[in-house]
Amino acid sequence: MIEEGEMKWAIEKKATLGFGLALAILAINVAVSYRNTIKLIENDKLVTHTQRVLKELEGILASVNNVQAGQRGYVVTGEENFLAPYRAASAQIDEQIKHCRALTADNPNQQRRILMLEQQAANYLAFNKEIIALRREQGFEATRQVIASSRGEQLRNEIHAQVAEMQNEENELLQGRMAQSATSARVTTLTFAIATLFSVALLGVVYHLTRRYLIERRLAEESLQQTATELARSNKELEEFAYVASHDLQEPLRMVVSYMQLLQRRYQGKLDANADEFIAFAVDGANRMQTLINDLLTYSRVGTRGKPFAPTDCTAAIKRVLSNLRMAIEEQQAVITQAALPTVMADDVQIMQLFQNLIGNAIKFHGEAPPRVQISAKREATHWLFSVRDHGIGIDPEYAERIFKVFQRLHGKAEYPGTGIGLAVCKKIVERHGGRIWVESQAGQGATFYFTIPATGGIPT
Repeated sequence: MIEEGEMKWAIEKKATLGFGLALAILAINVAVSYRNTIKLIENDKLVTHTQRVLKELEGILASVNNVQAGQRGYVVTGEENFLAPYRAASAQIDEQIKHCRALTADNPNQQRRILMLEQQAANYLAFNKEIIALRREQGFEATRQVIASSRGEQLRNEIHAQVAEMQNEENELLQGRMAQSATSARVTTLTFAIATLFSVALLGVVYHLTRRYLIERRLAEESLQQTATELARSNKELEEFAYVASHDLQEPLRMVVSYMQLLQRRYQGKLDANADEFIAFAVDGANRMQTLINDLLTYSRVGTRGKPFAPTDCTAAIKRVLSNLRMAIEEQQAVITQAALPTVMADDVQIMQLFQNLIGNAIKFHGEAPPRVQISAKREATHWLFSVRDHGIGIDPEYAERIFKVFQRLHGKAEYPGTGIGLAVCKKIVERHGGRIWVESQAGQGATFYFTIPATGGIPT
């Protein structure tokens, strides 16, 4: 059995370890994939950013070409409508250079080139403005001589050269960023594939170990069920034995008690003092044994001689119990109060026994003041919660479980009479009805006994 338990523990440990490793690998995979994906997104943003810079640079070159085209059209024809492309391109160049400056703010080299480009563009626009003014004032021939000096072409080439340098640097950045994006994509794919393979393999191992564990657990549960069935049968046989033994002991014990009482009456004072004392001890012992056998008989009958459940009016049950306890109540001047109690599906005789034991204990274990007992019930989700509260001597919390066991007493027989079976009977009755019973108390501060009865079929009164 120990080896089997150790083997099951080893299987559980391996399955747990495998599952944990699989989760760890998946977590690492998610973390790495997330990190690589973030890098990939960042690289894609940088690629897009670089492409925007290149597009702006292309736009600057196009605008420079449009300035030249508009200027030459006007110089050749002298018609004002040819200046429209020139004016539009002149206005665009300033905006395009500003955009490039903003886009390359993190690149000192490009910022220096932008400054030079800005100056070159200003010089080029100023030159073209002079050409147009000269054409308008002095005519084509004077303008042609200025154009022939190649000054405008030189200024234009300087702009093209500056833009070409900027384009070269951006293209280098673009290639590096695209290569980095491709690398990140490959690493992400490879990492995901490897981690997935490992996770699938580990989950396969976990599945195998779990399946093996479940099979062994099912076999263990079947064995346990068989053991529980045998135990239930054994308990039933023991209850039957206890009932039969207790019942059969009644007659010979009655005979012993009768003859001992006869001896006591007939020879009281006729023998010596020791004989009277011995007879008194024998009579007391026989009486206590008879009480004990009766209590054992009551305890054994809970499970074997119980009645079928039927609607039971708890208020009526309490009324009959108080009638049974009338002498004890009057003797101790006890005050018993009760709230509205429900009707539940129960064994009416056992419900009476339950209340009688609890109320009887509350009367018996009282303090210096007369006993006061409050009985109440309230409906909870699936059951009725009953409480029997007293103001007696109370119970130390460390004994709260012990008092519900057979023959468990907290006080001597001379101090408080009884066999120590009453609360065990209460527990057995409550459990037969599908509920549970417990006590909340402090020594010297009274005790409250709680028990539950399922509300199915219950009828509130």
